[in-house]
Amino acid sequence: MKLVSDLFQIHLSQFAILMRKILPNLFTLSGALAGLIAIFLLVQEDQTGKLLLASKLILIAILFDALDGYTARHFRVTSKFGIQLDALSDLLSCGIAPSLLLFQMTRERFPDLGILVAILLPLFAMIRLARSLAKGRNQGEKVYRGLPLPILGSSISLLVLFTKGMPLGASWVLFSILLMGILLMTDLHYPKIIYKKGIGWTVYASLLFLLFLPEPSFLAGLLLFLGGSYILFGFTFTYRHHRQNKKMEFEILPTPVEKPR
Repeated sequence: MKLVSDLFQIHLSQFAILMRKILPNLFTLSGALAGLIAIFLLVQEDQTGKLLLASKLILIAILFDALDGYTARHFRVTSKFGIQLDALSDLLSCGIAPSLLLFQMTRERFPDLGILVAILLPLFAMIRLARSLAKGRNQGEKVYRGLPLPILGSSISLLVLFTKGMPLGASWVLFSILLMGILLMTDLHYPKIIYKKGIGWTVYASLLFLLFLPEPSFLAGLLLFLGGSYILFGFTFTYRHHRQNKKMEFEILPTPVEKPR
């Protein structure tokens, strides 16, 4: 019996080690699956009630994206494969799916401008992700370089929930979303507030609570306001960051020594 118990404990420990390695990737794939289902809903002809469901699926994908990063850091099982898989999942769930969602919202009143923005957003997302992977940016750094892609995806989804799936009637909103797409490719610095104690989990808990609300308009509007404030804060944060770096460079400059005459 002792031998059986020891073998069981060994297999249990090996299973726990295996789960630690694959759990972050399972969360990543779950987020990609939610994004794929949202895309399949958005390409159907009958869009009755599909916009609201697709927007919630995109938010679910963003929640899974947060979970895969948290578990990978917690279990210290980050890998190049996981980083590549996470980037592909982000492109699908936070780039392509929200772009289709935006197109469905704008095709009645802004068919030309809407399809142009919907085409450009995934391209901007691809450029951002390619730069991050090629240069190893945003990995282990204290700030995001460029607007985080989940901010774009969640903003479009929250906009749909805020308007209750009604067609978009203001062109300035489209231009604002296009500006967000451009900010993806910039070097603006954004603080990683989701990793700060009490802030990140509050935001994600609000998103999770939003999914079960029968009337999510108010909470969606509040989160949109907070997201807009975060986007604008990037300009001030970048200015302060560069100013602080220049001050540090000035302080460490060697003092010139006069040569004896």
